[in-house]
Amino acid sequence: MAVKLMIFVKNVLCIMLCIVLGFFIPLIVSALVSSIYFLLQHPDNSYAEIFSLFLLWAVLFSGVQSIIYSFIMNLTILLNPKKTKNIILTSSILGGLSGLVGILVLNLIIDRTFHLDLEDFYIILLGFVVGVISGYLLLKIRSFLF
Repeated sequence: MAVKLMIFVKNVLCIMLCIVLGFFIPLIVSALVSSIYFLLQHPDNSYAEIFSLFLLWAVLFSGVQSIIYSFIMNLTILLNPKKTKNIILTSSILGGLSGLVGILVLNLIIDRTFHLDLEDFYIILLGFVVGVISGYLLLKIRSFLF
């Protein structure tokens, strides 16, 4: 009985850790990718300042989406990690949707419209890339823990 309880507690703690990591990984990855892209265009800036600004932007405009992403990935998709391609595909789609929602909310705040410019599609593409990287990292972390 004690062994089963210990296994149950370990599994619950691992799932909680995966949910927390599922929240933070997309935010950190998006801030890293955005910072690298920005610094390639403007090499005279400080990396620490740019990264912290992009991380703050990611938390403000993608925090809720990251929570939803984490719960969807950890409580539905990653419970059956047999199909790696499906997990990464789902993660990339969720990342793209997160970018789309972030852009639409930002445009609604700034212009009070739901329009998309060509530059906005780069944010959606960034969401897809972040989704692929985050899904892969979550899959590896989950396979290591379980």
